Amino acid sequence: MTIKRLLSTCTFVCAVSTVYANDYVGTLNIDTNNLVWSPTASYSTGQVVREGSSGDLFIATTNINVTGENSSPITDSQRWTLLVKGEVNPDDLIQRIPQGGKAIFVTSQDISGYEVFDMRREEVDAICQTAADASENAPEGTYGAIIALRDGYLAIRSISYSHAYYLLDGTKVANDKEDFIRNHTLAAIDIDENLNQVTSNPYVWTNSSPGGNQGHTESCLRTYNDPGKAYVGKATQSRYGWMNIDSRYCNQSARLYCAQK
Repeated sequence: MTIKRLLSTCTFVCAVSTVYANDYVGTLNIDTNNLVWSPTASYSTGQVVREGSSGDLFIATTNINVTGENSSPITDSQRWTLLVKGEVNPDDLIQRIPQGGKAIFVTSQDISGYEVFDMRREEVDAICQTAADASENAPEGTYGAIIALRDGYLAIRSISYSHAYYLLDGTKVANDKEDFIRNHTLAAIDIDENLNQVTSNPYVWTNSSPGGNQGHTESCLRTYNDPGKAYVGKATQSRYGWMNIDSRYCNQSARLYCAQK
């Protein structure tokens, strides 16, 4: 993305701070390959980033190293200063997933265990496809659910081996399928199809072991150990826990992970 393209997506207001004007003009650094802010990236003083949920441009006021997951520039006023107030453009959000990259999100919809595990594979995948098609933020394509059902397929069957995956705000989640298998995800999958961050009920039906293998074969069938349980991941977890963190009763509700194939 060129600087001209970047600036054309912003609605400019008088947002340049005195701190920026006095101290950082000489050190302004715009790296178009690392422009969208990520909680798992390092930044140098004067580096400009775009915060995905707002479209705002921020400038780092100090060097920032990765220590777990860093706070968003919106809330971290100690290390970031607002440079330009932005406006999110849905078309630009789609283009912020690099060419060749794939999209991944968690559904805004909660679904009961009984309902989801009573479905066929194509019916569960259709939930993801419907969410993606209705979204202004998801790129066009074919989407499937990351879940192990009774058909014997692994939960991560919808994930491509050779593509990197990104949240709809442009945050990189994984370099390839191996990152998912080995629980080396770079960020939590906590953004839904409407570009909202998960704040309630973060549990996600996966019925899968941490490496993506199938869990309880007869999970959530009404004829089996009613009410039964199935494995869930947690949308607010990166690395360990995103796929398998606990079990949940089948009469409860959880979300779905959806990946572009």
